[in-house]
Amino acid sequence: MSNRFLDLLASRPCLLADGATGTNLFKVGLQAGDASELWNVDHPERIRALHQRFVEAGAAIIHNWADQPGAPAPLRCGAGSRQRGRGASNRS
Repeated sequence: MSNRFLDLLASRPCLLADGATGTNLFKVGLQAGDASELWNVDHPERIRALHQRFVEAGAAIIHNWADQPGAPAPLRCGAGSRQRGRGASNRS
């Protein structure tokens, strides 16, 4: 079975990962205190465009951001019922 990461690593002398996702989201409208994680649902086109710019700049690895300490931001912002996926909570 093939491992995509190892295959990619073997095909290049180095791998470039994206960076400053949160900073770039502020440039396209994220406001201080907003739950950036919810942008995956509320503004998927902006997330897609940001990651596309990383790819065009040469990034081989794109990852989601995890820059907020403490409880997940949607829970802190009262949007816990909107969280989906692993670790989701129905509390708000």
